[in-house]
Amino acid sequence: MVTGLNSQTDDIEGTTWYSPDPAHNYKTAVYLYIGQKQTGQPWLRWKIRYYGKDWLFIRRYRVKIDDAEAVTVLPTGEIKRDNSGGSVWETFDELAD
Repeated sequence: MVTGLNSQTDDIEGTTWYSPDPAHNYKTAVYLYIGQKQTGQPWLRWKIRYYGKDWLFIRRYRVKIDDAEAVTVLPTGEIKRDNSGGSVWETFDELAD
């Protein structure tokens, strides 16, 4: 379907995920990725991940793309938080509308 992206298939859900190379490291990143089942249309998701030593307890994001006005994004779902080995991460992951 897509060249130049990494693909990973979830055999239980029957979904193949296409994402850029830096998507799978555990660093701070912002990226779009694509989900595709065997049948039906693909869908677009976006992920914002903070990775560091200190918790931020993020509740919303301020996003500016190119020359457009900056907008505040309020997640519709939970921002997931986890930690390991002295590092913490907070992840926003939902459909891109």
